[in-house]
Amino acid sequence: VIGSSLPPSYKEHRDHFTNYLKTQSPLDVPLLDLQKKSVAAATAMKYSAIWDDMGLGKTAQALAKNELGNHDCTLILCPNNVKKVWVAEIEKFLGIRSNEIFVGKGADLINLPAVTCKKYRFIIFNYEALVVAGKYPKITPSVFTACTHHILDEAHAIRNAFTARFEVYFYHLLNNPADSLTLLTGTPIDRCINEVWPYMALIELNPHKKENDFFQYFPNLSVFSDRYAHASNLTGSIAYRGYQKQPFFEIKNIMGPKVIQRKIEEVVELPKLYTRDIMIPDHLFQEDMELIKNQFATAFHRVQSKVKLLDALERGVLEEAGDKALKIVQKIRSNIAIQKVVWTVDMAIKYFKFTGPTIIFSEFIEPLNEIGRLLKEQGYSSVKAIGKGMKMAEREWNIKDFKAGKHEFLLATFGAMSEGENLQYSQNIIFNDLSWQPLVIKQATRRVWRIGQDKECHVIQMLCSADAVVQRIVSSKQEMVGQFEQFLVDIKEENGYI
Repeated sequence: VIGSSLPPSYKEHRDHFTNYLKTQSPLDVPLLDLQKKSVAAATAMKYSAIWDDMGLGKTAQALAKNELGNHDCTLILCPNNVKKVWVAEIEKFLGIRSNEIFVGKGADLINLPAVTCKKYRFIIFNYEALVVAGKYPKITPSVFTACTHHILDEAHAIRNAFTARFEVYFYHLLNNPADSLTLLTGTPIDRCINEVWPYMALIELNPHKKENDFFQYFPNLSVFSDRYAHASNLTGSIAYRGYQKQPFFEIKNIMGPKVIQRKIEEVVELPKLYTRDIMIPDHLFQEDMELIKNQFATAFHRVQSKVKLLDALERGVLEEAGDKALKIVQKIRSNIAIQKVVWTVDMAIKYFKFTGPTIIFSEFIEPLNEIGRLLKEQGYSSVKAIGKGMKMAEREWNIKDFKAGKHEFLLATFGAMSEGENLQYSQNIIFNDLSWQPLVIKQATRRVWRIGQDKECHVIQMLCSADAVVQRIVSSKQEMVGQFEQFLVDIKEENGYI
């Protein structure tokens, strides 16, 4: 049966690792009981995915699996902004010196000799290095032959099978299979069932077999899409991808045994998380909100109408006019976000006085600049963590200063701070504006509400009536994500998987 072929020795090895972990830890810190169970299973199954909620210690689990598997050289692929986080975590959990860790840039992935690879315990690249490697298709990067274990952190970076990231990695893994593979993400599916395909393709690879039945059934994404996806108009004028209620036997047989997924509130007792929406009246804005809502609807209609074919919709490809429509929407949203900052600052100061250090998120840089200016006028210190226009070293230094208590506020863009960072030092998050992606909001929230947090957390969303358009989109996406996650829960309860 497709996907049901766990290694023949799986149960024997899982029980062996389970017994070992009862009294010993492969890390310099003890594992939680919930982590021991998943580490034993993931190590025994070799190719696996850990989709635990953010904050459950996926990094620790992956490193524990690495040590139990006795891997001398391990490749880590991750977003650029978390490379140094991995260095710090490796040093913390394994006591490995920094000179045993190689952190590379794009061209290094192609140029790094095999003999050099063997000098390091861990080799870390960002996903964009795969794009550089794709320009040299005839060259096999030495890391693919030298590294016996691959860890893909924030693996949703390759959930689109049409990107160079996925295609390059998949091609090289197919020709040079690693002994072990671990996919880490707390957000495996965002928009559509098609995003599951890259995960299935990777964890179903069997390094001990030259041929794989999986690819006889799914030679490309379009076949998978035709069988399982359909266009679903859930938000009036915007088409998103849903999935038909079918048996999903391939997903069941692959995702069932090879995916570990748990919700943080189900397995860890955390302080309460309070969420609150603050609605700013329309008459306080310079903009005509009814006009803006009509502009939103018109723009989204153009986006939908400019998609030529269903295949283009599946791939998320828009014509130039569709891209222009989205840019119009983003410009309007940016203007509204800037006008919100006065109320955001008032709310931020209130919560800071009540509970302490506060993180303020925005999708745009301009509102954060204005928020910083207003806070300074009122005698408060803030520091920024943004992507565009800020060097990584400066961002890391700013975050370090915030954690050290040198600033009352951290002002961050979603792209720069929604992944990777542990910020339990703070317990307040304020969203000046919303992301289109519900899981980005979730990721941002979990920077503070995660293991290690011992205080009640507060999340505030600053809204206006025009945000209802965004919220409808977010809600429809959340509905699809929730359906898929419940499907996985049902599989695991039915079959006794973790």
